Amino acid sequence: MICVILGKNKAGQFTSFSVQGHADYAASGQDIVCAAVSMLSQTALLGLLKYAGKDVQYAVQEGNLSVTLGQSSEYTQIIIDTMYLGLQELVAQYNQYVEMHIKTSGGGRNV
Repeated sequence: MICVILGKNKAGQFTSFSVQGHADYAASGQDIVCAAVSMLSQTALLGLLKYAGKDVQYAVQEGNLSVTLGQSSEYTQIIIDTMYLGLQELVAQYNQYVEMHIKTSGGGRNV
């Protein structure tokens, strides 16, 4: 199962997200759930790198993506919120293969 965790601060702004695991919906290379989650999260990362640049820390490993924002802006919030909307649809349709959680921090940058 893929687990997505979105971090928010007390102000309700997205501060981070992580994606871990594999959907196991289908064989490797044919898994549409894994492909959809990967495209949403990787496209969000590309947008964040373009609009937030140095204020984005990220790590990519096999089956894992971790992203943390330094400074928040309207652009970064829209990018992550758009990813969140797409992931909500995936969870609604494929909840046996992907789950999503939102964690609120004490105002810091990390989940």
